[in-house]
Amino acid sequence: MNSSPSPLGLDGLFVPLSISPPPPPPVAHSDTAPSSEQLRATHTIDLPAIGYNFSYVASHAAEQRCSVMAVVKADAYGHGSVRTAKYLLEKHGCTAFAVATLEEAITLRQGGISYPPCRVLVLGAPVGYPECFDLYLHYRIEVMMSGMETVRSFLSWAEDGNKRREAQVQHMSADTKAQSKNPNPSSQTIATARIGSAATLSNVEGEALKGELRRIMSKKDNRVINPEGLEKKTTTNKPEDSKNPTANPLDPNPPKKEKEIFRGLEHAASVSRMKDTHKGAMRASPTSSPVPTSQTRKTGQKEITKEARQKRVRYHIMVDTGMGRLGFTPETDDSTDTIKELYMAELNERPIEFYGLCTHMAEACNESDFTLEQMERFKVLLGRVREGGVGIPTVHTDNSAALLTSRLKHFDPVILDQDSYNSRGFVRCGGAVYGQRPAFPDLKECSTLSAAVGNVMLVKKGDTVGYDRTWVAKRDSLIATLGLGFADGYPREMGGGRGKVVINKIKYPIVGNVCMDMLMVDVTTTPEGGGVKVGDEAYLWGPGSGEDGIHLKDIAEKMGTTQSALTCGIVKERVKIKYKTG
Repeated sequence: MNSSPSPLGLDGLFVPLSISPPPPPPVAHSDTAPSSEQLRATHTIDLPAIGYNFSYVASHAAEQRCSVMAVVKADAYGHGSVRTAKYLLEKHGCTAFAVATLEEAITLRQGGISYPPCRVLVLGAPVGYPECFDLYLHYRIEVMMSGMETVRSFLSWAEDGNKRREAQVQHMSADTKAQSKNPNPSSQTIATARIGSAATLSNVEGEALKGELRRIMSKKDNRVINPEGLEKKTTTNKPEDSKNPTANPLDPNPPKKEKEIFRGLEHAASVSRMKDTHKGAMRASPTSSPVPTSQTRKTGQKEITKEARQKRVRYHIMVDTGMGRLGFTPETDDSTDTIKELYMAELNERPIEFYGLCTHMAEACNESDFTLEQMERFKVLLGRVREGGVGIPTVHTDNSAALLTSRLKHFDPVILDQDSYNSRGFVRCGGAVYGQRPAFPDLKECSTLSAAVGNVMLVKKGDTVGYDRTWVAKRDSLIATLGLGFADGYPREMGGGRGKVVINKIKYPIVGNVCMDMLMVDVTTTPEGGGVKVGDEAYLWGPGSGEDGIHLKDIAEKMGTTQSALTCGIVKERVKIKYKTG
């Protein structure tokens, strides 16, 4: 034969013809340097797709007379909580958000998701109480009453005004220092205005702040500071007032009025807090203090004290209807008595405010009779609370899957209708907002995971690749190494050919075990065309991989897990998040 060996373009490496039978051997394209701006691994978030999904679930929610509370816990399921919340607020008017922990809620507040207008509810049980309630108060975060121990600590905290005022001054001092170090209002720590007993401290710092702290801590229990900062003595009702029914300024038999139009959550909460004194056993208790009638102003038929207008911790009560995780049992008297005790503390000018009753679905799907049973159990407690004279400002029960099913229509009149005004219904949506509910094909994918090709090398027939030598080359092959591994959040289980990547619109199999920081792909040139070179972008999932590319739901199904488990597992310290805005 007169032919001579052909170079493979791999740094001068030549391979004898005897091991390279036709067709021609693969060529490693390593002569082009990667861009200086290229990232090792990238998680690209499609914000318009998130907005589309939010609008989609919001339209379904509107059909059930409710609104959407966007769940942005776990850093918005790995999509970036602050950026996602800001986008939904600015582009779609979402003002209700839910997270799992107090730390996540504070991150939102410090990131610019401020109150007003945005509410933030922590779905998980409080941790580190009673001190944690100072942070709930300071950052205006809504808390979940998840069990009897939580309630006991919450009530104890509400009673201790001195410690509470001291904590609020300390938090405001910390905010003031943070603002002085970072004057940029877009990123500074959020200072909370009107903090109840320390309402005069929003512009106080340095020695003046220390003096204000000493003044507050030296106060006796019978002195308060009203929102204008003026000291006043509290007035105690005369004993005979509580015994004499004529002392009640309200008509004990007021004429029936038409139901009020819902005028927002602020109004609904104040109505809930100040239900008429003559109505319901929930308000009456032989051991409770009489509801103060001095220093009040009238709002229609309701009374609101000056203390009631100050800052409060809004609380929601979780009802365990079948999840077996958090909450109170709906059929027991203890649950009703607990709500009664919280409500009476609120009426006696403690800085707490009832804001919602909720439950969580364990099995939300079209075929689930159990979900319907959960709703019936929830209605039992709803009825008992309302019969006791307590209005419920908000009710939230459904998650994404429950909302989008065609069979389950939960927000019926039994759920929302009550005296004076109707409850506001919310549905807590997380997975659907991020396009992670495969049963609903109209939702859009939002997450694309990609990595740069860091090396391309020739592997001879019979050679092995990766730890434990699990993959053996059956031919001369080109192996591309990507800068992403299981330490970045890509599942190790997708090695050994189970997973694929898309490079230049062609799918290639992952070979060998997925390493901690890298994975290898067999990119031997195929008849369909296209070689792979260093610097190319490899797509591991998401819409960036193309219409016929790799879908997150397919990986989740193959692994027997959920899409949210995969996106939550991406390690943001190692994988750069980029946002697509148009």
